[in-house]
Amino acid sequence: MREGLSHQSLPVVVIILALVGPVMKLGLLRSPVIFEIILPSGREAHTLLALLRSAMGQMSRQAAGGALQFKDVLDQTSSNGDAYNDLVHPIIDSDLALSAVGATARAALIARFLSAANQRSVPQVYMIFSTKSLAELAGVDSDIAALAEARTVTLTVGDDRPLGIFDCLPEGDTLSTFTHRIEAEAERNQGHLLHQFVSNLTQELADDEGRLRAVLRKRMSDFKRRAGGDDGNACAHANEEVFALIYAVGRLAKDWGLLPGTIVVGRAVEGCYRHFLQTPPPRLSFDELLTSLADAPDTVHLGYKQAYRDAEDVKAANVVVRHHKAKRELMVRVSAIERVIPHWSARRTMPEVMERLVREEKRLQVKRRLVTGQKPELVYCFKLPSH
Repeated sequence: MREGLSHQSLPVVVIILALVGPVMKLGLLRSPVIFEIILPSGREAHTLLALLRSAMGQMSRQAAGGALQFKDVLDQTSSNGDAYNDLVHPIIDSDLALSAVGATARAALIARFLSAANQRSVPQVYMIFSTKSLAELAGVDSDIAALAEARTVTLTVGDDRPLGIFDCLPEGDTLSTFTHRIEAEAERNQGHLLHQFVSNLTQELADDEGRLRAVLRKRMSDFKRRAGGDDGNACAHANEEVFALIYAVGRLAKDWGLLPGTIVVGRAVEGCYRHFLQTPPPRLSFDELLTSLADAPDTVHLGYKQAYRDAEDVKAANVVVRHHKAKRELMVRVSAIERVIPHWSARRTMPEVMERLVREEKRLQVKRRLVTGQKPELVYCFKLPSH
């Protein structure tokens, strides 16, 4: 596993995050770390959780290496949470738990979680493995979504990453064989890393706490100087601080000989930070999203009383806009809806979506004839905002 992870940014950062909890009591960050990893399926979450469990071991009161259900986080009081402030708190079902309730209740639960996390006497580390971000689940137009964006670091593993959570594969490995090998080796190494890190940290704090703080602050400054991602606003600065602390803790573990020499901490953390900076902002209003789709270069437009000249272009398009005399309709093919509208399964029942959706009584799709002379086909159809 150690050799296999040498060039893998996200898995290395997940392992280092297991070590950040014990350092939070030093006051290097004022706010909790809520690190969201948005994944296309539970398969990748299982792999990352196996790596986290490998680093942490069974050092928590929860099963599955410390994995929490969202309701458990909400049920924790501040005093109970502080008893476990040395541990990262992995949350594995926020999307399922929050999708099961209505929009108002969902936003209230997210607000409650963010408030509780912010009131711990010692800031803690939460790692959320989900198919949807808290901002998405809160509702794209809500104030709670803006709050979730401001207080979370959200890293999305999307279609732009053909190997998912991995950056590359060792020669001769397939994605499946490499994943299974990583998980099997993770199971054989339970908890040694965090145990050794806490032991070393305790000794260093006893010897010279001031020196240790200075080393960590210097490493954080080094990362921020090299990364250069803070654009001056408070949210960007807070996000950069999180990655800087991950880097500083990783370098500390490397200095103590707890991470293999083949792992380059700076490369891994900077790789994740660049990925984070390049991820599009997750919270557009639905009207803004529809407008951006209509303006996209690969969207096909059908004019009022005028057929598109090339039927093949219409057949190949995922998004088609039909211009009527007094309105415009944007149509998305059923097979493409999840790719075209992020987090469609969570968004589709939200009021701002239902307001724009043209639907039949018993289904969300309608039939539209896109190509002259051919049968109508099922599409998702939306009323576009006025120009």
